[in-house]
Amino acid sequence: MRNRFRTVKSHIIMVMIAFSLIVTILISTFSFYMLYIFQRKTTIQSVEFNLQLVSNVIEQDLSDLSLFAKWFGVSTQITDYIEAPGEGKKEGLRAHERALEEFRNNRAGQYLRRLVVVDNSCSKILQIDNAPSASIPVNIYNIKRIDSLFYNSFSQWGEITSDPYSYSNYNDIIPLFSPVYSPKDRSIVGTVFLAASTNLITDKLKGYHIAEDSALYLTVGENLYLIENGREFVETQNSFEVIRYNTNDPTSKETIAATVRDNSGKEVMIVSYPVHAGLALTQVIPRSQIVPQQGAWILLLLVLCGLIFLLALFITYSLDRNISKPVAMLRKKINAIAKGDFSIVPELESDSELGLVGRGINKLSTDVVLLMERRISDEKRRRDLEYRMLQSQINPHFLYNTLNSIKMMAVIQGINGIAEMTTSLSRLLMSVSKDLRKVVPLHDEIALLDEYIIIQKYRYGNSIIWQKEIENEALLDVAIPRFTLQPIVENAIFHGVEPKGGGVIKLRLSADADNVICEIIDDGIGIRGDIVKQLITDNREAQGMFSKLGISNVNERLIYAFGEEYGLSISSVENKGTTMTIKLPMIKSKINGEVLDEKIPERDGMFND
Repeated sequence: MRNRFRTVKSHIIMVMIAFSLIVTILISTFSFYMLYIFQRKTTIQSVEFNLQLVSNVIEQDLSDLSLFAKWFGVSTQITDYIEAPGEGKKEGLRAHERALEEFRNNRAGQYLRRLVVVDNSCSKILQIDNAPSASIPVNIYNIKRIDSLFYNSFSQWGEITSDPYSYSNYNDIIPLFSPVYSPKDRSIVGTVFLAASTNLITDKLKGYHIAEDSALYLTVGENLYLIENGREFVETQNSFEVIRYNTNDPTSKETIAATVRDNSGKEVMIVSYPVHAGLALTQVIPRSQIVPQQGAWILLLLVLCGLIFLLALFITYSLDRNISKPVAMLRKKINAIAKGDFSIVPELESDSELGLVGRGINKLSTDVVLLMERRISDEKRRRDLEYRMLQSQINPHFLYNTLNSIKMMAVIQGINGIAEMTTSLSRLLMSVSKDLRKVVPLHDEIALLDEYIIIQKYRYGNSIIWQKEIENEALLDVAIPRFTLQPIVENAIFHGVEPKGGGVIKLRLSADADNVICEIIDDGIGIRGDIVKQLITDNREAQGMFSKLGISNVNERLIYAFGEEYGLSISSVENKGTTMTIKLPMIKSKINGEVLDEKIPERDGMFND
């Protein structure tokens, strides 16, 4: 049973079933998501439209009442009464009659619960009461029930509160406070207190449908009220934590639609629309109204899965007939090839895809025979070539012995220059061929450099002056990658002092905190700024003693060995000279007798040129 699921047929069936299931799930999920987006947008726009209708009607009445209150603030009859000397009974009667006239002409007058105009000293009071039989008259003794009169606070529709002069405890009002201005100097001489009945809002909500698990809130100033049963306003401390705003769903820029989390942690959708300055209606939409019914989608998925299962049965039958038998023949032939039988089997070849595979296996059998014969021939040729290469190699010891013989002949004949130059060359060749260390002490690197300088001095007729300035002999034990200094000095000779006809090359070694600074300074012709950058970044091969160890290679090896903070930097002034500075860590080449070679990593081929 276990092996049956490892066959090509089983894999094909499983892949097709998996692919069909994935496509089905993706299409269903995408359709579900698109329907969710559409239903969410439709629901939000529907709620937005309803809120707009209600808000526009409420806003009209609130605007009428606001204008009514502002009329009292600028009316000359009102200010004449307030500013009249004494009690001003005559002016008060005239102001009251004019106020009643304005009240009767106001379209929203039915929602005016009461209006009180009082001067700053609370000695003159003008009032309009829409239900005098159910109210306590306002006088100088109970005027303090209106708290905000004594805080010089003017606000529009800032809260929902109970009427301080009503006999009933269920007579909620929305207060408005507005100043009365003197026509003489525009100073505030009094205050208008207008109490609008909450029926102004609830009457507009009659017939407004709200789902059972939905809710409607009214924001008044900084207060939030839950509207229950379409008539009661319950102040709530419920706060909504905004998860994300749905800016693309509403049709109006004034509408706020957002996904929020309420105090219980439940994720809901809210749609809010402004009614008037300081007022807004907000409806909570539960996810059940937005998320499509999942039962239908689950049923559809089950039906599709059943169809896929039937398709799998049909595919199994077809594959068993058209694949299993040819595959068994192919497997038998492959086993025969594994045992060394490379004979041709014509029955494997047919017009089907597996027949093409069989034709390929027959061709493979023929090609394997030819390949083995060619491999044997190539191996024989390779061995012959290796033998010839070994014959053509020069024994390094023979080369050293020859150089020593030349040196001895030069000494005998008194040609000391040839002897010294031959000795330096011999030491250089021996260091390159026998010293396999990747990292060496600075004194070994400088010793190798001295031998190189001797050869170059003879080459340039002692026109090169080599100087060394070492701050502390202990610095010579610091580790440095092999062949670091030679390419730099070689560059100083070829591109610095040689074009000038000679010069000074100085090696300066100093300590800086926990680092070692090694400087190669020449007084040659200098290097242009663009070429300085090219020397650090250009990976082209150099043409000196070590053909692949250019300046950029030296910098890369230093960074790779010790880190990004170390490496090579170049400063140069044309016609004055160049300074190449190497920054090394204060690490000795041996720590407690252990060679540091094994501790510093190396890229392939970095030190094998």
